[in-house]
Amino acid sequence: MFENILNELNNLKSYNYEIDIPVDEEGYIDKECPNQECLYQFKIFAEDWKNICKDEAIYCPRCGKTATSDKWFTTEQIEESKQRAIESINYRIGSALEKDARIFNRKQKNNFIKLNMKVSGFKKFENNLPLSCKELIEQKVECKHCHTRYAVIGSAFYCPSCGNNSAINTFDEFIKTTYFKLNNFKFSDGQELKDVDVEYISVGTPQYDDEGNISNAIIYCHGSSGNFASLYKLKDLVGQDGPFDKDKYFFISLTCLGKPGSCSPSTTKLFQEFPHYEVEDMVNFHREFLKEKFSIEKVKGVIGNSKGGYVALSWAALYPDTLDFVVSMVSSYKTAGHNYILSKLMDEIIIANPKYGCEKFDASLNVTLKMASLIYFNYGFSKEFYRKQDNHSLDVSFDEFGDESLFDDIYDVKFENDAVLHYDIEDKLGDIKAKTLIIAINQDQYFPPELDGIPMSKMIENSTLIRFDSELGHVGSNEIYKIEKEIKEFMDSL
Repeated sequence: MFENILNELNNLKSYNYEIDIPVDEEGYIDKECPNQECLYQFKIFAEDWKNICKDEAIYCPRCGKTATSDKWFTTEQIEESKQRAIESINYRIGSALEKDARIFNRKQKNNFIKLNMKVSGFKKFENNLPLSCKELIEQKVECKHCHTRYAVIGSAFYCPSCGNNSAINTFDEFIKTTYFKLNNFKFSDGQELKDVDVEYISVGTPQYDDEGNISNAIIYCHGSSGNFASLYKLKDLVGQDGPFDKDKYFFISLTCLGKPGSCSPSTTKLFQEFPHYEVEDMVNFHREFLKEKFSIEKVKGVIGNSKGGYVALSWAALYPDTLDFVVSMVSSYKTAGHNYILSKLMDEIIIANPKYGCEKFDASLNVTLKMASLIYFNYGFSKEFYRKQDNHSLDVSFDEFGDESLFDDIYDVKFENDAVLHYDIEDKLGDIKAKTLIIAINQDQYFPPELDGIPMSKMIENSTLIRFDSELGHVGSNEIYKIEKEIKEFMDSL
């Protein structure tokens, strides 16, 4: 009795339900990033998925993280497949029960007491119905390295097959590092330099108002370890319909005053005789360049990361009528607390070397610079990030961080450090008229939101604060794609 259902239940122990993933009318299949912090959905050409992509590593076009090829089913595909599998199992169990019921009923014909068994409640299963497909995506990309074809929405640039970042390629198509000489530049203390070098790049297409002025310029200000190329931080947001769509805005990024490439102690060969400068001088350096090179006196906006945020916020406070918006990323309105102590400690380490300031360079200055730079090693990432590293990995990273400082010039570093040591515009925040976006990272050890971003948002009218999580800590500004939606809402509100 009930042999069919018992056999079916036994068969289900090894039952595998297979279903084909359909392609859309253009030959693309739907995929989804398995990273729970991303879950970005995209399409990839089915033949390229089969013939070019490697099973051991598929890259997410948005976040760039990898996983094996069996992890990229969309949430809808998984849920729909689960439902189909349940329906299939229900049908098989129901069919087996129906067969047993017929056998049971036939055996009741000659019995004095007749029982009748009826099975209901299961539906006939159509196994050949295809899964549904997402709508077609217009933005198609073909990787220049492996020629994989994929389709994305918004800002997403990593090739799913080889991981090549097409945003950098896109930037490279438009970027040309250029050098310009200012006739002269006057520092806030009255000193003046002539034939001043400026290193810069521009991306996008300028738009002009009725008077012939560029009206869509956005200026990017880099952090203390960056230069003009730090504009790449925005690479994930410059695609079509992205928050910083390069077809809509004209980006200008220059190597800041005091950094090699532009006017600095090392590039001018003035070294210790270079004029001491402040954050205000950095702002004026940008504005003088824009005026002389592009005839720009008012910009659409200024974006600043870390120390670049000092520049962006000072710009908005000192020249409130010259910009429409300002974005401060992982930055603050003053150098205070532990940041002041770190800068002070770096300063003390450098000047403690008796060879500092001498005309003849001494090799001991390299050791001094390395030691001074290493005090910052423990603050770049989050505490959680450091704790997850084993001691050997930390040793390697520590040595590499110190060695990187050997490519710097001790006078460039010292003068830059002096420039931010006494930075404080708290009393000027009320002068800011530009719409302000403050981006803070919860795990940032340099600028914890509760000490910097939150107080600043309360002191600046018409400001918006966005906080997000990143195990990268301060360096997590490289993951601003996580808040692309919020940034786009801010830009669309201008």
